[in-house]
Amino acid sequence: LLLVGLGKAEKYHLNQARGAVGSLIKTAKRYKAKEIALSVASLFPGRRSGIEVAELVEAAADAAILADFSFDKYKSRKNGDQKLTNIARFILSTDGLRAGAAALQRGIHRAAEVAESANFARILANEPSNVMTPAVLAKAALEATRGIKVRCTIRDERWLRGGEHVGVELQ
Repeated sequence: LLLVGLGKAEKYHLNQARGAVGSLIKTAKRYKAKEIALSVASLFPGRRSGIEVAELVEAAADAAILADFSFDKYKSRKNGDQKLTNIARFILSTDGLRAGAAALQRGIHRAAEVAESANFARILANEPSNVMTPAVLAKAALEATRGIKVRCTIRDERWLRGGEHVGVELQ
């Protein structure tokens, strides 16, 4: 059982719920928990707050995925230190709260898409520049958008040196 404070009720907003869920995930990882169950009712400030249950579920799912991220590809372990393991299952219970299943599913799906995209960007940003070269970054962008209706224009050094645009010129 883990208790996390949410702050003053009159100042409550979704970012406090995100912070609480993030703290929950990080603490659970330190204790090597594999599964976490969270009652959304414990985060819900009530109908008068203007926050919908589906919004709260989306915020909690988003925060959980972001907090579970770790980039330790290049970290060395000292004296048998073990890697913090990722959470295998995160259960959000909406028991006792009224919310449509379709709205909850949409919120969870949206949270997963946004948070996983942010984690993908974090992976790219954490790679050293000798690994994440412009060509590797361009390839990663193309692969990440494959199958999605997105237009991607990749520019080379010659284009940057062309001078007919505002941008950074390579030296």
